Amino acid sequence: MGDCIKTFKLKEGSAKNYFKGLYEVLGGAYSDTTYSIDRGKIHIRMFSQLIMEGLEILVSVARFEEPLIMERQSDHSTDTVLIYIVYQGNATQNYNNQQNTIEAESGNGVFIYNGLFPTVTDFPICSAYYSVRLKISKAVFERLLPHHAAALTAALIQKEPIAYHTALPAKMESLMEAIGHYETNELERIPMVMARGLELFTQIMLSFHDLIQSDQLNGLHEEDYRRLLEIKRYLLSKVDEMIVVEDIATTYGISLSKLKRDFKTLYNTSIYQYFTHAKMDEAYRRLKTGKYSVMEVGYDLGYTSIPNFSRMFKKIKGISPKEVIKSR
Repeated sequence: MGDCIKTFKLKEGSAKNYFKGLYEVLGGAYSDTTYSIDRGKIHIRMFSQLIMEGLEILVSVARFEEPLIMERQSDHSTDTVLIYIVYQGNATQNYNNQQNTIEAESGNGVFIYNGLFPTVTDFPICSAYYSVRLKISKAVFERLLPHHAAALTAALIQKEPIAYHTALPAKMESLMEAIGHYETNELERIPMVMARGLELFTQIMLSFHDLIQSDQLNGLHEEDYRRLLEIKRYLLSKVDEMIVVEDIATTYGISLSKLKRDFKTLYNTSIYQYFTHAKMDEAYRRLKTGKYSVMEVGYDLGYTSIPNFSRMFKKIKGISPKEVIKSR
């Protein structure tokens, strides 16, 4: 297998595209509905099941002992939506050169998008990974959820790139557990995964509809992603200064509430928390060189109180600034 990073490419759409893409890079075995490899440093088992016309479930269970990268190209379909649920482990999703971690038990554990933009996903070395993908056509909303179809399709079936990040509701964890249980049960897998998968789809869409109705749905259009990338670069260029979030909103031409909501959606943290962590990262880098004192670093990064700087540094880094200098 070697120690180099493996990259497989595919066109979004059918689960078979995933199986074929993995096989071409890693080897193993695949069919129209399954893929498996248990060799060297990568162990993957995947299977797909068509629940009904227009609704497909793809289950992935893996253990990575070397990194793996997946590059997905758009299939340009404006009639489908994809839902990725990471229940165990994590993956880093890259869109428009912007990285966002999809992680189990986090506010970003569920990634919903319409597949109209390419994505690059990094699977880091980890002990275990388990995810479920649902591919849904517009007709499925109209057939199974007729009373909610209009709101769901308006939010999800669009001609421009759109993505949402949200948490997996706790009541759906048992469904994820059940689907994972039948992954290795050949005799009961097909009917049970179809049943549990249909229930998972229904519960997620009802939860999604509730977010729409309560105006708590945080979706990001392509323009939002690009703007957030620019704002992130701006923040990283200002670690030697102080920031005013209201001024950032004015500079980028959006409301303060939208700026805060979008930033939280993508990065799962507030702007001030992100900026403070960026300051402490820069402080650590400077202290580690041994060229600066604690006082110099604190003042250079905009702190007027060195004790406050030291307390914040230890709170975030788990070590005092002086200990970083000594550790050299």
